[in-house]
Amino acid sequence: LSTLILIPIAVLINLIARGVGVGISTWLVGKKKIPGHYSFIEFITLMTWGGLRGGLSLALIMSVKDLLSMQVYEILFNITMI
Repeated sequence: LSTLILIPIAVLINLIARGVGVGISTWLVGKKKIPGHYSFIEFITLMTWGGLRGGLSLALIMSVKDLLSMQVYEILFNITMI
């Protein structure tokens, strides 16, 4: 598959997985323990988008490995992991 197809798929999978994980965790802990008086949906949205910074960056850099020289890829990968 083309990288231009794989990147949006990786982003979508990451977003869905994070949202489901946060939603299940929040549901198990209990809605009454949500800080800041957020609603259930607001809290899941906030935690999903707030936590995507690292995972999304990592998915994107790993998806372009074949397009970059190994030296450039290693530099970008290390920057992403910091």
